[in-house]
Amino acid sequence: MELSTESKIVLITLTGIAALFLIAINNCQAQLSDKEIGAIIKYTNYNCTLMNDIEPSINGSMKKKILKILKSYNYTKEYQENTFDCSERSIITSKLLKDKGFDTKIAYRFSSMGAHVWCIVFDKWDNGIFIECCYTKNNELGKLVSGNSENFEYDSAWIINDPNRYYEYIEEPEIRINESNYRNYIKYKR
Repeated sequence: MELSTESKIVLITLTGIAALFLIAINNCQAQLSDKEIGAIIKYTNYNCTLMNDIEPSINGSMKKKILKILKSYNYTKEYQENTFDCSERSIITSKLLKDKGFDTKIAYRFSSMGAHVWCIVFDKWDNGIFIECCYTKNNELGKLVSGNSENFEYDSAWIINDPNRYYEYIEEPEIRINESNYRNYIKYKR
C-alpha cells in the first residue's frame, strides 16, 4: 500500500518529534525508565505543539491583572516532588486563569536539570506571559518570569494542547487534577 503525501509528512513529523525527545531525554540528568520515555513521546506526539522563541507580551495591564490573581491565592498543599510538583501546580494555575478568562496554556521542556512544566498566558497577538508555578513566595500560585531567565528558557516549549489527557500518559497517581477538583488545592487570601 502506497502512503499519501500527507501521510508521509505526518509520519516524518512524528518520527522527528520522537527523535528530538530522545535527544533531549538523553541530555537530561534525570533518570527516566523506558516506560516513562515511551509515555512522554506518545503523549507529545498526540497532544503537544512545539513553539520556539515565543515573543514576550508587553501588555502591562494584562500582566497586572494576572499578577493580582496569582498573589490572591495560595496552594493548600506544599510542593512535593512527583506528587504535587510543577505539573500539578501548573495545571491548577492554568485552570484558574482560564476560569478568569485568560488564554492559558501549559508548557514543558527538558533541560540539563530534567523536565519542567509552567504556564504561558497568551495575549491577543499570541505573545506570551510566562508564569513559574513552583518557586514562589508564601506558596503563591506563581510568579511572572521573562522568556529567558534564571538559567531557563521559558519562551521555547512544548505546549500541551489538552491538559485533561495529561494523566493518561504521565504516572503521578497520587493527585490527579481535573475541572471539578482543582479548587480544592487553592485558597483565596482575604
